[in-house]
Amino acid sequence: MSDPRQGEAYTEYVAAELAEEHRRRDNLQGRSQWLVTSSAVLLTLMSGIAVFIQFSEPVAVPGWLRVGYVLALAALVAAVAFGIWAGRAYRYRVADGSTLALMLGEHWGDDHIDARNLVAKLRVAEIVSLRHGNNLMAKWTLAGQVAQLVFVVLFAVCALLTAAEATPNG
Repeated sequence: MSDPRQGEAYTEYVAAELAEEHRRRDNLQGRSQWLVTSSAVLLTLMSGIAVFIQFSEPVAVPGWLRVGYVLALAALVAAVAFGIWAGRAYRYRVADGSTLALMLGEHWGDDHIDARNLVAKLRVAEIVSLRHGNNLMAKWTLAGQVAQLVFVVLFAVCALLTAAEATPNG
């Protein structure tokens, strides 16, 4: 006769792993949304600075510095794109309707150990697919954060060099 608690430790662990992957997904979605929002704020700031400079004393910016500004803007646009891509809905596997119906139909009479095993298998399949999507989301979020850092560094360096190299037009 088998122990009625057979497999409980495994199913508890699997349930905890599933909950953790869902928390991880929620965290990554929040980070990707933050990436888009903060990049939009930086874009607004960059635009504001450009408008301010336009109405201040005209300054000749060397062509090589203009390239730096364009690259900074491209990095910022990439950060937004990566953030949006990271935040998209990734598919993950859950028990379909027919499987759920089988649980309530022909599997209804299964003993507790067999039922626990079936549920654990379904949860493991969900964890594997959810983890795959989470890993992709993490990679795209990291790429966006790197692009955002590249923007900040390029823009700051270009702004400092512009201030140092600028000669008033006139």
